Amino acid sequence: MFQINLPNGVPDFTFRTLLEGAPFTFRMRWNMRSGWYIGCTAADGVTLFSPRRAVVDWNLLIGITDDRCPRGVLMLLDNTGQHAEAGVDDIQKSHFLLYFTAAEVAGA
Repeated sequence: MFQINLPNGVPDFTFRTLLEGAPFTFRMRWNMRSGWYIGCTAADGVTLFSPRRAVVDWNLLIGITDDRCPRGVLMLLDNTGQHAEAGVDDIQKSHFLLYFTAAEVAGA
């Protein structure tokens, strides 16, 4: 498991990271009515999943069938233990984006 470092207080940003050895580009966007959304593209620029609601304490990759998508678990974790949705200023304060590798998930 590792934490993906994100900017705090920025309502719309893009970041790149390696997951399972492959590069991915993610975009996170804040929506005042319904919270954070996250989308992902592969290294070739093809959209793996369009922005979807970043539900707290839930596998954000569930239901993605594209073989290029990482097979681990991507989760926006509420570190307070309250399972509260993340506000615009909660990223990197009380809420953290974590990735669990496919090997870690298989061994759980």
